[in-house]
Amino acid sequence: MSKVFISNKERVSEWLQKYNIYSLRVDDQDTERMKLSDFGWAHNSNKIELPDFLFSYFNKIKILDLNLVNTDFYELPEIVQDLEFLEEIIIVGVDSFTKIPDVIGGIENLKKIILSSTKIETLPDSFGNLNALENLDLSRNELISVPPSIGGLTSLTDCDISNNKIVYISDSIDKCKNLINLNIQNNHLESLPEGIGFLSLLKYLNCCSNKLKILPDSFGDLSSLEELYCYNNQIESLPDSFGNISSLTTLSMSYNKLSQLPDSIGNLSMIKMVDLNENNISFFPESISNLSTLQIFHCFNNPITNLPESFSKLTSLKVKKIF
Repeated sequence: MSKVFISNKERVSEWLQKYNIYSLRVDDQDTERMKLSDFGWAHNSNKIELPDFLFSYFNKIKILDLNLVNTDFYELPEIVQDLEFLEEIIIVGVDSFTKIPDVIGGIENLKKIILSSTKIETLPDSFGNLNALENLDLSRNELISVPPSIGGLTSLTDCDISNNKIVYISDSIDKCKNLINLNIQNNHLESLPEGIGFLSLLKYLNCCSNKLKILPDSFGDLSSLEELYCYNNQIESLPDSFGNISSLTTLSMSYNKLSQLPDSIGNLSMIKMVDLNENNISFFPESISNLSTLQIFHCFNNPITNLPESFSKLTSLKVKKIF
């Protein structure tokens, strides 16, 4: 008795029908986006496995979008590394997804990864092979460290690793020379890597709600930095090099333990907004009068008794909240 041959198309059709998936059609074999969502479960189990034949059939996809909320989805199959056109992976809100597979490092053309609101705890060593990656979102996971493999992401421009449990970021991040936006807020960091000063293209840095006590001396080398959000930490002082951040326009340092500002603060020739609320500042250096572009200045709930006379020279100041 001869075996009945079942084509990939038939298998895919049966699989889509089994899970009542309406966001993907078997007739769209050349689709560039595989979006698996809107499951109409016709059975008791929410567990799902992605079969190899699914990717053999839809082998031209550029975007893999797995919106698998309320499902038990555990891993990507190894065959995804054979998808030569794949540029973007999106997995959001899957509690059962706890591990990024090593095979992800074999996807040569991958430019964007969004793995958010999962239970990922570590990054594989192969992650550093993604030298075409430009956008990385690993927010709202369970990460505890950023390993040396981060240094392999030499094309990275945007990185969001906020809302994790990170206590350590490897110094190798200094190799991410193209990084422009970095969000590391709401972690458990007590310090930043010294190599952060080598990120000469960095424009936006958010490190709020950590346990930072100091900023590294190399901070002053961030010559392109425009926005710094560092509120809700334990920082007691700013490095003398801070005034070298000549492109800085926004400085948010409220809810720290600052007792004074360095004289170099007067060198911030582009600054427009400064928020120093809820610190321990009792006086300002005379150099603050050099901030000719300053428009918004917040400094209430500090033990300040009076302002220097030079403060009156801040002619661009529009909003002032001090006492």
